Amino acid sequence: MKWRFFQFRLRTLFLFTMALAIFMSWVCIDVRAYIKQEEARERFDALESTAFDKEWSPAPGMYPWSFFEEPLPPGAPSTWVIKWLIDPDPQWITGIGGSLSEEQSRVIIEDIDRFPHLTSFTASGFFDEADMLALAGVARLDSLDLRRAPITDEAISALADCPSLRYLDVSETAITGAGLAEAPQLPVLDGIVLSSRQAVEGGRPLFERLVPVQTILVIGEPVDTGPVQFDDDALDVVGKVLRPTQRLILKLTRVTSEHLGAVKAENPELTIERKLGFPHYYPGYPDSEIWILRDL
Repeated sequence: MKWRFFQFRLRTLFLFTMALAIFMSWVCIDVRAYIKQEEARERFDALESTAFDKEWSPAPGMYPWSFFEEPLPPGAPSTWVIKWLIDPDPQWITGIGGSLSEEQSRVIIEDIDRFPHLTSFTASGFFDEADMLALAGVARLDSLDLRRAPITDEAISALADCPSLRYLDVSETAITGAGLAEAPQLPVLDGIVLSSRQAVEGGRPLFERLVPVQTILVIGEPVDTGPVQFDDDALDVVGKVLRPTQRLILKLTRVTSEHLGAVKAENPELTIERKLGFPHYYPGYPDSEIWILRDL
């Protein structure tokens, strides 16, 4: 009689076992994902000697490689298991950016599916259309910096597979303004960086397509030698399309202060800013405008 308290039916045992199996399966999903991520990190770290020193940037437009990380949720059961069995200070890799060797770039793209929490990616000079297709499968990606990547309009169609994208930099690429005007609509895009050439080539059709975008950055050449410059005439075209909810930032363009003042006086509800000189920004440095956009 005294053991009757510990007796239970077979159905109860089955339900308990099933609940435990479901719970452990859920925990193992994160554990397995973390193991795959760390395997990819180790594979990349083995190639570091083929690239330049992380503490030194060899040329304008290049900056040291880095993984951007966030700690795992402190109270999650999977975090306890990972801390106990794998890593006492586990971190999810949420961003990838920097200057890579060609071999490093290939490794990152091959292992891109091993970063399940990736939200931010900065392409290297070896990033091409095929890589864009691989990157498009990253479900959580919300920031994509493609500046200076050797890609063309053929890569634009892959953006349709990035519905969570909020920030996009396509400046200094071979992507055309006409191609951007026909690009897939990104439902939550908040900020985009364009070159002067793209803004002028795309014209009104491009900016009509960008009406839902809150912040548009147009970057000119550091000197007035670019093939196509965003000037007063271009501003007149764009000004007719902008909405009061949008913000247009003009950097290193040929828009004059006088004409900008006239446009703003005629359309006081518009937010248009003109940034002068070359003090803090050139596409490629880590303080580039795509990062500033995140804080707007």
